[in-house]
Amino acid sequence: MPQGQQYDATIKMLMRQNELIRAANKSNAKYYTPGENAMTVSQGYLESECKLVSTTSAYQFNFNDTKANITNGGAITVNEERLALQNMFVGFEIFYGLRIQQTNGGSGVFKDQLFTHPPGQVNSGSNTDTLAALWNGNYAFQANNQPVTVAADLWRHYENPTTQYPVYGTLSTSALYPVNDEQYGSTSGWYPVVPGWIMDGAFNNVINVNFNNSLSGIGLPTAAGSEYRAVIIMRGMLCQNCSEIMVSGLSQI
Repeated sequence: MPQGQQYDATIKMLMRQNELIRAANKSNAKYYTPGENAMTVSQGYLESECKLVSTTSAYQFNFNDTKANITNGGAITVNEERLALQNMFVGFEIFYGLRIQQTNGGSGVFKDQLFTHPPGQVNSGSNTDTLAALWNGNYAFQANNQPVTVAADLWRHYENPTTQYPVYGTLSTSALYPVNDEQYGSTSGWYPVVPGWIMDGAFNNVINVNFNNSLSGIGLPTAAGSEYRAVIIMRGMLCQNCSEIMVSGLSQI
């Protein structure tokens, strides 16, 4: 389905919810409803990340704002953007990539960079080949407690820039290195979702990532604060105050 048609379908869905809200307001005052003026639709995104550990090859990425990812020590990180209980989200694009908190040289210069390939700029390039294991696997998406995607390959998110220059044989924490060339935040590592994934904040929304091989031999750091994190981002439409908890009857849609 073309993206324009996806937006049209989403708007029709929200109009249907408006009808149900009006009906609920008229027929049953005991249900709390926010009213039409409180329902808003805007561009938005969701982000979830998991610390990678050498002993684990299966990870669950939560997207609700009440559930932290297990390997993150029970806390939602500052980078994550989650779905609130009262909202819905319709995803049209999905990103998968790698965040490096700190290199083996102690530099945090790359911590805000999302890599779409094994980066030669870190760990002196020594584990560039083995880090490819992070794109060898699949993910399954479950929305509103229902399976949506059983298995999608991680390889579709792999993008290796034409010129990864420079790639360093040694790493100096005082040097000013270019992070990456030929990488674009609007397109690199992104893949379209057709049809759009509809998520309700009143239910569990998770992506389960399974790597095909063990991560024990790919050179993941173990020191606190130097971890590597797998990152999943979804872009789409944020529908505020549209969740099922806001009005009875929405499950009929």
